[in-house]
This record gives sequence, C-alpha cells and structure tokens, in this order.
Amino acid sequence: MSKIGVIGLWHLGSVYSAGLSELGHDVIGFEDKPEALAKFREGKAPLFEPGLDELLKKHIKSGSLKFTDNFEELETREIIIVAFDTPVDERDRSDLTKIIETIETIAKIKQSPFTLVVSSQVPVGSCDEFYRLIKKRRPNLQFDIAYIPENLRLGDALNIFLKADRFVVGANNKDVYELIEKVLEGTKAPIVKVSLRSAEAAKHALNAFLATSVSFINELADVCELVGADVMEVSEALKSDVRIGRKAFLNAGLGFAGGTLARDLITLTDISHKAGMELPVIEGVLKTNATRPDKAVSRIVKAVGPISDDTTVTVLGLTYKPGTSTLRRSISLEIIKRLRRQGIKVKAFDPKADLSEIGKPEFEPCDSLEQAVQGSNAIIIITGWPEFKDLDYAPLLEKMSKPVILDLINFASPESRQKALKLGFCYLGTGIGEVHHETKK
Repeated sequence: MSKIGVIGLWHLGSVYSAGLSELGHDVIGFEDKPEALAKFREGKAPLFEPGLDELLKKHIKSGSLKFTDNFEELETREIIIVAFDTPVDERDRSDLTKIIETIETIAKIKQSPFTLVVSSQVPVGSCDEFYRLIKKRRPNLQFDIAYIPENLRLGDALNIFLKADRFVVGANNKDVYELIEKVLEGTKAPIVKVSLRSAEAAKHALNAFLATSVSFINELADVCELVGADVMEVSEALKSDVRIGRKAFLNAGLGFAGGTLARDLITLTDISHKAGMELPVIEGVLKTNATRPDKAVSRIVKAVGPISDDTTVTVLGLTYKPGTSTLRRSISLEIIKRLRRQGIKVKAFDPKADLSEIGKPEFEPCDSLEQAVQGSNAIIIITGWPEFKDLDYAPLLEKMSKPVILDLINFASPESRQKALKLGFCYLGTGIGEVHHETKK
C-alpha cells in the first residue's frame, strides 16, 4: 500500500482518487474550494461519470480515501500526483499556471522524500522544467519525477483506469519505474517504460494520430456523399484490415471537440514553427476539423427549407460526449450558436447535461423528447446517448412540422432508421446522403 496525494480534482483527479483507493492505496485528495470539498466528502464527484460516486463513497467509508483543504496534510504522502484537467485558451493552447503554482507549493511544504507524478496534459519538456523549479527552490529536497500521460475517456473512465490495456510511464531512473509498477500492479496492465520527454511526446503523438483519423474519415465522408457510397460501409471495410483494426477512430461525424485532441496538435505545430519547420499533415487535420460545424449547419439549413420566424429544430444531445454531464467545449453548443445566427430556433434535450455550466442558454431546454420535438422542422442527433439509438419515431411524427432526421454522427441503428423511413421520415446521415425510401439499409 502506498500513501498517495492527488491534486487537481475534476475529472482526472476524481477518477485517480477513487481508482487508486480501489487498488488498495491510502489516498488523500486536495480541494481548496469549500463547496467542492463538501461534495467530495459526501462522495459526490464534480461531474457525472458512471460508477464514480459509488466508488468514492465506498472508499470514504472504508477510510482509504479522504479529502482535505489543508495542503500540509500532503507532507505524509510518498507520492503526489498532479492531475489537473489542464485548461486551454481560446486557441487550444495549454495554460500551465495552476500546475506551476501547485508545484511551487509542493516545493515549499514538502520535507520528506517523495515522487512527483504528473498526469496533466503538458507540453513536451514541462516535467524537466518542473524538476528544475523544485531544485531551485529546495536544492536539498530528495524527490523524483514521473510522467504518466492520462488515457481516460469521459463516460468510461473508471473501466479504462482499472482495466487499462497499458500505462506509459516516463521517468529517468529505474527506481521510479519500479515504484509506479507497484502502485499500478492491481490493474495487471503492462508498463511501457520511456524517458520523461518521450512520454510527453507520446501523448502528443497519440492524440495527433487519433485526430488525423477523425479528419481523414470526415473528408472521406464528403467524397462518399458525392459518389453515392456509404462511409459506414467503407469504414467497416477499413477496420477489417489487420493493419488498421476494429478500434480505429473511423466514425464519420462532426470532428473532434473538447480541447483534448486539438491541444496536442497545437503544441506540435507551435514547437515546429519555433524551429522554422512546417507540419503540413497536422496543420491540415486542424483545418479540416475547423470546417465541420459550418458544414453541418449548411446541411441543416438546406434540410429545413426556407427559414421563417417559426423554423425550429430539435437537437438531441448537448454534452461533450455521452456518459458525462459536462458541456465544456461541446460541439452541440457551437452548432446551436451558428443555427441561431441563421435565425433558426432551437429546442434541445439531453439526459445528463449540466446546464449550470453555461448560464442562460441560446436554446429552449426540454425535459423530454416529446416536448423537444413539438413543432420541430427537424430532429438533429449530435451526441450518441444510448437513448437516441433506437428511438420510437411514431409518436414523434405527429408532433413535428416536418419529418426530417439529420443524424450528424450516424448513430441511429439500422432498424430505427428503417422504421423512420417507413413512417415517412427523410433521413440524412453523414457520408451516406439522403434517404427517402426503405431500400437503403
């Protein structure tokens, strides 16, 4: 059992706190905001994540997990994890202010030897800077540093952490690797041992590769619509090739959002530009991704026909992705904003969205699907909540002004799509064109 402190308690830090307790460790989570601290002590995470509240409550009750606003309690910790969900600015560049302030505080209060583990997304070279910062403040303090790039996904984070397929661990000596192996041995996941800078660069590379896959399939979807092919069938053919694989990021849709993937692309382009080098592939990925919301809006405007004062659409899904309540960097909100500029009214339904994050919305929030489609000219599927996969469209048809479905993420099941077509709906997917009849599977 290791004594671990976790700093930065939003999504990443909350999952780490609960997950490490589940692995048998003694964990203290630090939270300096009184309201957030009170909720943590009740076992309530700051956002919805399946199973997270239950696991927090379990280990608070067992005594293996506690939360504090007293930084000095972390003096007893042999491992301190910096787990902030690193904020980005409006151009997707990482803001390390809070992380640096935290490391300054750690350097000030820590007396006993410890290992600093950084899991927040940071630009390559950051951990070396953190090491130098602590050494400058406390030249005689005994400590090591490691970088473990986070690999969690909203909506499946606990499962990904506790049943990881691997952990990448960056360090510069074997003692740190051995320590992290002991901490994570309960997951039974292999450890990929690399240097600090290689671990940081690997995080950039992974997200850049995933983002490239997304932009690639979205451009291919545009071609499929032109030639009458079905991008979902093309994607299935690609995934059947062992060189690509079943889990490849090849689902056409609205592109990547949330700041996570874009941040790493921006970091790589910033590094290259400072050295006078171009990265045309990565820059092209960003350019392609930036066009997706406007292309989606153009399709919606075309589908609903001439816009009048009464033109209304129903958006299904507001959150950044299914399985979470957060609206941070939600592509749904971006599309709604563009629709409002076109003079289109928007009603929206989401089973988990935390509307307190956005203040006064630019749309009409609805408590039910039936309320959301009343008088609507089109249903627009944006977030892939399970509730939207097999919708019963029959009772919705009579409430709508126009029977149109725009499935911007190709989420509706084939069976649901066929039922909608039989009822007289016009179905439009992404990369599969317009379907007015039943023969299209």
